[in-house]
Amino acid sequence: MSNELVFPHGFPVTLEFQITNLAQNTTTDAALANGNDGFRVPTGYKFHPTLIMTHHSESRTAGTATAKVTDDGTELTNGPEAAINATTTDHNTGVQRPGVEPIAAGAIVGASVTATSDYTPTGSSEVDIVVVGLLLPA
Repeated sequence: MSNELVFPHGFPVTLEFQITNLAQNTTTDAALANGNDGFRVPTGYKFHPTLIMTHHSESRTAGTATAKVTDDGTELTNGPEAAINATTTDHNTGVQRPGVEPIAAGAIVGASVTATSDYTPTGSSEVDIVVVGLLLPA
């Protein structure tokens, strides 16, 4: 197989996810605008998440909500993450260098947000999440 997507620094991919009505004390999976779970990594490649950005429609008044990249629904341990907390009440960005925790071919790249039991507002907080990464040959 030729590597059609080989660029000197990888092929950049940007994914936009949404959560409607973020709930307290739970991990909520985000969806793409069309409702799909995420992006399936093509055969012969690995997806290296390098950035996650989150924006909440309403400012946090208590608790914490942390956005992470997911690999087939499981949050990455060492991937980029962005927390909404007492310091960053509306939006935040997290970065990670390529190669730390790549996602294998065939897996679904997604995003999720984990909110603490005291996170507010709930029931009205819309969350937009942007995940940026690089496709590199496996």
